Amino acid sequence: HNKVFIADGTVGMVGGRNIENRYFWVDQSFNQRDLDAVVIGEVITELQVSFDNYWNSMWAVPIERLESPVKPRQARRYFRGLHQYSNEQLATPAFVNIAPTPLERYRISRDMLAAEIEFIADDPDKVVDRQPQQFDRLNALTDDAQQRVLLGMAYLVPSDAVVSQVEALTSRGVEVKVLTNSMDSINFPAAFSGYAPFRRSFLEMGATLYEFASDAQYPQCPQFCSDKAMGYHSKLMVFDQGTSYVGSMNYDPRSIDLNTESGLIIYSEEVTARVAALFYEDAGTRNSWRVTSSSPLRWSRPNEDGTLEISKSEPKASSLSKLHVAFWRLMPLGDQY
Repeated sequence: HNKVFIADGTVGMVGGRNIENRYFWVDQSFNQRDLDAVVIGEVITELQVSFDNYWNSMWAVPIERLESPVKPRQARRYFRGLHQYSNEQLATPAFVNIAPTPLERYRISRDMLAAEIEFIADDPDKVVDRQPQQFDRLNALTDDAQQRVLLGMAYLVPSDAVVSQVEALTSRGVEVKVLTNSMDSINFPAAFSGYAPFRRSFLEMGATLYEFASDAQYPQCPQFCSDKAMGYHSKLMVFDQGTSYVGSMNYDPRSIDLNTESGLIIYSEEVTARVAALFYEDAGTRNSWRVTSSSPLRWSRPNEDGTLEISKSEPKASSLSKLHVAFWRLMPLGDQY
């Protein structure tokens, strides 16, 4: 589940984004809100070492061992499909609009900030030894928080230990705010079925809970995707004022016990302020619903005129979505969420 991109051994990206249309806001039906960090400097060596560890591990195998050669008839069908997609020119306008001029390329370096960075990645052998190095590190940072913890996770299926941790934080006055997907914005109903039962507990413990709105709007979204459904795929954390996390890990059993994950812990008040600003661009705005009551659950978000839009059931969720979640609630998923 790691997401690491390295160019020429000089510039790297770490975050939650996959290489697929929806993660670049050019899908014609559903797009994802995501987050990466661009890094340069000594940390690139650590990224490269981690990549090489995975590449050279026994768990990385040539594709020929998994897939049989494509037959000529299949190849022709794939070829026709690619050309049909290319001729539709769905993505071209977006990428033409964002293509930087030579002078604009330098803007990236001007916007960068100096910071101490800790790159963390699970060992490839996690698939057998189940040692969640990344989760353990984030868990320790959460325990040490004194003022606030902001948690933005696409998939949130908390364990009893995480629930106890949140209770311990709020009981000593630490502000805890959580942002995850709503039933209508999530693309993985099984994960929502694991999250939903914990909402009342979070609220009763004093945490603030937001759920991402499927009709979230962003100025930078290309025109042809602005009316499409959105989901939340970012994975971020903020600890107090000076420490933040950007990476691939969700707070769910699959990420903790099964997936290998990677991410950056950033020690910088300036960068942490930027990460927190991204959290608040969604949490507390019309881009998310605040769960405002524990019994019964209520959802609200601000209208443009300052009033509140209130929902008494899962906001915008269809009957089919509710049926999917109810189905997965009946399944003994264990650590497969």
